[in-house]
Amino acid sequence: SMWGGVEYDSELFQIAVDNLKKFGYSTDGLIKGDASFITEELDKYNYFFIQNSFVRKTFDKVIRNIQESYERKKRKIILIYAGTFCHNNVLCNSNFKLSKIIDTDYWIRQVNIYILDEHRR
Repeated sequence: SMWGGVEYDSELFQIAVDNLKKFGYSTDGLIKGDASFITEELDKYNYFFIQNSFVRKTFDKVIRNIQESYERKKRKIILIYAGTFCHNNVLCNSNFKLSKIIDTDYWIRQVNIYILDEHRR
């Protein structure tokens, strides 16, 4: 199965690399950079996890990039969004539909699950 991750901060990126190596996992899926510039690489994935870590402009671009990836390669996409401060931005910048809201007892109080699928209206 394909997996990947994007990290802008050099120190956090290195921690991710070290942790993956420690557990014997490949680091091939990791990208060090600005998530708003990741485009064609998204076409390989069906599941996206975002923890509320972007400022709004970057967040909007990431969501639009996922939407454009869907347009290039139609498939069911699930977006798992923890810390839902930009919930309306998801709906305004894509055709994602809110599927489920999960309330948690953790410091991130809410996780939203969205689905992007032409067969689901």
